[in-house]
Amino acid sequence: MSKKYTQIIQCPNCKKETEVTVWESVNTHLYENVASDIISGKFFKEKCSHCQYEISMEYDILYHDIGRSAMIWVLHPSDSKYMDAVQRVRRMNALNYPYTRIVSSISELREKISALESGRDDRHIELEKIHMLKQLQKNVPELGYGNPFYTFIDGEESITFRNESDKLLVMSLVDTTIPDEIEKIFGNILKNLPKEDYSIYDKVWAEKFYKQFHEDITEIFREEINKIEPKPTAQNIKTAKQTEKVRVKVPLKKQKTVSENHTISMTNNNVATDNVGSDLAMNSLHKNNIQKTNTIFSKSWQINWLAIVLSLVIVLLTVVTVNQKSLISDLKTEIIAHDLNTQEIIGNVKNLYKGNNVGAASTNFFASDDILVMRSWNGSKTIKITCKYNASISVSNSGNAVTTEWSPAWYYDTIDMYVYPNSKGISTLTFTNDANLETFKVMVVVL
Repeated sequence: MSKKYTQIIQCPNCKKETEVTVWESVNTHLYENVASDIISGKFFKEKCSHCQYEISMEYDILYHDIGRSAMIWVLHPSDSKYMDAVQRVRRMNALNYPYTRIVSSISELREKISALESGRDDRHIELEKIHMLKQLQKNVPELGYGNPFYTFIDGEESITFRNESDKLLVMSLVDTTIPDEIEKIFGNILKNLPKEDYSIYDKVWAEKFYKQFHEDITEIFREEINKIEPKPTAQNIKTAKQTEKVRVKVPLKKQKTVSENHTISMTNNNVATDNVGSDLAMNSLHKNNIQKTNTIFSKSWQINWLAIVLSLVIVLLTVVTVNQKSLISDLKTEIIAHDLNTQEIIGNVKNLYKGNNVGAASTNFFASDDILVMRSWNGSKTIKITCKYNASISVSNSGNAVTTEWSPAWYYDTIDMYVYPNSKGISTLTFTNDANLETFKVMVVVL
């Protein structure tokens, strides 16, 4: 349902008291044009009853779009109980909605509703804003544009930038390939992110995500184009020196032996006012007064993405297989939430896949996994090793992330290896059979 009440505030212009409407929640089913009114800024405008000054309201509110199964909470970080409010909201029933968000301002709410109305992924939009801002700052830093703001009005998407002089630059997304390129680079990673009720996807998230993933992926492409091997670092040399081979002999298997089983309600009623007279979305409607151009981006964007597209073609023709790229994507999705060194992971995956015999030496000697991802608080995980020869198996462990232990008995042609996490990091397990010295590797990542 929609809930509202009236409150007396002081007009920021004439300083007299005036009555305004404050909404605790608003439901699109009960307020027909609420989406367009919020996007335009009209919904949060109140007029002083004395001087007719237009007041921009700022307060916490729940936006509920039943038709799109979406709920968006506005919770202001300036509130001393902000984190308590976030946790309280996240404990609420999200009605199994696929789209639930927390934002920190009315402006962010307007952007999220624009994304819903346009049918776009709001995470893509946050990344597009960061990318376009970086291009502006790189190519025309003297103009001082910042504060990107996404809007969807009259069926057209645009991102507006503002500088300190309050000059606006509106970039239409209709005339660019930026959304498509963001999808190519980040699409699979975003699809695999774990779902969390009432997520926060804002500028801070986008900057961290863009920096971590975009720079890593670009570096991989650059290495493939130039055929440059990663230069050794002091850390790599130290790690190599500390690598210790631990050979564990598994006795000759007994044929056909079976092993034993191992087994938020509103709390802040204070209403804030904003005496900034100009409104970003309303100004964007006056298109005749705004410079609307994509020229700044064209050359640098074409050059940058031409290099990346070319690199993609080269990558597909080299040793970086589809499996490797998928593996990197899956790993990166896990890593972002756990602060494990992304570049170290990528380097190890690349090195692992440069040679053959990853996860299998032959159809007679192989493992159930070529890479195993664990949490540091997990118990053991099991890798099943199949050896169809009448042979013993040895394993060497390069790295300190895990320790290993063999099951005491075979199950037909298979024996279990139990893997225990020690600390966050990477271990590469190398398996060898004594029949004809076949070898393969399995990498273990502990998050």
